[in-house]
Amino acid sequence: TSPFKQTAEDGSPKDLSADVLENIKTLKLDAIVACGGEDTLGVAARLSVLGVPIVGVPKTIDKDLMGTDYTLGFDTALRNISQIIERSRTPAGSHGWVQIVEVMGRHAGHLALWSGIAGQAHLILIPEYPFRYERVFQLLSDRLGEPGLSRGSSSRPR
Repeated sequence: TSPFKQTAEDGSPKDLSADVLENIKTLKLDAIVACGGEDTLGVAARLSVLGVPIVGVPKTIDKDLMGTDYTLGFDTALRNISQIIERSRTPAGSHGWVQIVEVMGRHAGHLALWSGIAGQAHLILIPEYPFRYERVFQLLSDRLGEPGLSRGSSSRPR
């Protein structure tokens, strides 16, 4: 929990950083090793500004950290997602299904992009590029040869 994002009983922001600094002093900590993603290392960076020695370890499947190309967790997540897509491709293809795969990533589309490439996706949507659903349906319809493809529709007669 971030010491910078707490709220008082009246709903106003409450900064607990002084309490954190006091606890670090009481515990006689020489430094803090922070393993995490954007939120965790963001808090660590703010504590660093307050004079706390910090060692940051990038650990996030989102790969949303500036200044690093490698994060613990990303490769494992990518491998697992790729395996799931590969295992579901044959049944989906034999039944004429369209697969939609949603992955984590919040504001960073690295996992979606690389999972889509590994899974040979027809279309990849990432948060860095806004999209309109109508355009997505049109692209899928054009790519898959389904003239009436729309949200909730089926390509097979009932």
